Amino acid sequence: MSAPVQSGPVTREITPHIARWVVAGLALVWAVPFWWMLVAAFRPAGSGADASLLPSLTPTLANFAEAWASADFPLYFLNSS
Repeated sequence: MSAPVQSGPVTREITPHIARWVVAGLALVWAVPFWWMLVAAFRPAGSGADASLLPSLTPTLANFAEAWASADFPLYFLNSS
């Protein structure tokens, strides 16, 4: 005697897997630019043309100090509140 064959809808089993992959892909598309921006913010000033997504071995805060010194952030802060 052979085992009974289940004849349920296949889409019920495939659809959650497809949805998970689509959501994971969209999350990756959303997260990569933010990761790139974070890595670039801590990269030394001399390596600005380097488009690598890997963080630098010598992170620096000099970019933040330069941005703070080159703009009038206290005035901008007062204007926004």
